[in-house]
Amino acid sequence: GLVTAALWGIWYARRIKLSIWKAMDVLLPGLTLGHAFGRFGCFAAGCCYGRPTDSAFGVRFHSDLVEASLRGIPLHPTQLYEAAALLTLFAGLLWVFRHRKFDGQVGLTYLMAYPIIRSIVEVFRGDLIRGFVVDDVLSTSQFISILVFLAAAIALVVRLKQVQRRSS
Repeated sequence: GLVTAALWGIWYARRIKLSIWKAMDVLLPGLTLGHAFGRFGCFAAGCCYGRPTDSAFGVRFHSDLVEASLRGIPLHPTQLYEAAALLTLFAGLLWVFRHRKFDGQVGLTYLMAYPIIRSIVEVFRGDLIRGFVVDDVLSTSQFISILVFLAAAIALVVRLKQVQRRSS
């Protein structure tokens, strides 16, 4: 859904001659906040849960969305971990927005920060439905995160060069 929305957004921005860089800067902080609240919804539903844990943070889920063998035992509340990280990222994006040096800086910050957040949270995830590229080593989400991070890093280098050429 996110990929389709992004492609549609790019198409629409070009159609109305709106800078994609400016659109990303304006839209991604709100998307991040919405995503954080969505993770609270995941917590309430019991989906996107974590691995078993003995830590004090463990939460017991009884939802049908939790694998039967994991129901009722303490699991990492990965939904809350990600929500907290997304709220922190939201605050960081607002700061970057207020201090940005070029259009696209906020969007590229998001596209480099969120893959790191997701990759870390994935270490604690326990729901196997999300799949693995390399069994128990590299989840599908971590693999996609690597690709997104690399693409954003390349775009950042290209964008910085564009901005430097225009300012000289």
